[in-house]
Amino acid sequence: MKLRTILVDDEFHAIENLKRLIAIHCPFLEVTGTAYDAAEAVEIITRVHPDIVFLDIKMPGGNTLDTIGSMLPPDTLVIFVTAYDEFALRAIKFGALDYLLKPVDPEELTTAAQKALDHYQVIRKLKNNHYTAAVKQTMLCVQQSAPPALIGVYTNNEYVSLSPEDAIAFEAIGAYTRIYASDNREFVTSKNIGYYEHLLQEMPVFFRVHKSFIINTSRISSVNKNGRTVKMNNDKFFPVSYRTMPQFISFLSR
Repeated sequence: MKLRTILVDDEFHAIENLKRLIAIHCPFLEVTGTAYDAAEAVEIITRVHPDIVFLDIKMPGGNTLDTIGSMLPPDTLVIFVTAYDEFALRAIKFGALDYLLKPVDPEELTTAAQKALDHYQVIRKLKNNHYTAAVKQTMLCVQQSAPPALIGVYTNNEYVSLSPEDAIAFEAIGAYTRIYASDNREFVTSKNIGYYEHLLQEMPVFFRVHKSFIINTSRISSVNKNGRTVKMNNDKFFPVSYRTMPQFISFLSR
């Protein structure tokens, strides 16, 4: 499986170095295009619809979080590459798959690329024809009329039952949802996040902090109001939207 990959950076040597590292360490990535400015990046991303974009944050005319981020297809993964670590928090809020500092470390690059490959392999399995309609229906087996006793997830050819209390968070991935479990396992299901919001509405510990995230508030370790992030007790961070933060703080203060 090859992932269509676009590299965006205003420095020629930075792109060439990243291409070299990808060729050596990430043979499952296929560099299908490069761009040296925002306009060129938007054009090639729209045309190629890549699986993954390595995106330099700070470029002439502003940072690409603002100029390119909103133009990315919802199912395209983003790995930010930059020399400036002060953008790390914004990258987390943006929903980037990973964040690499220049000069890019080959090991960190390989880890980030492998995360992207793992993501698409799961999505591919969900779309394969051998998953019957019955299996797709049991991706999340629950009783709709009451708070769910168990969440059933079919993954890696096995059926896993997960207690809602053991779910740390739910993340929207286009039409799919990633479930973060308390034992650090992650599952991707074919249901969208709206399905889970409806499913968990009778369980007051769950709160939709962002359009892309629902979290289990009983698993919160700390809240950063200024940075608008929450740290969970498994050390993962999730963003809280600007509009949601006042309501969220009020909810936690009850």
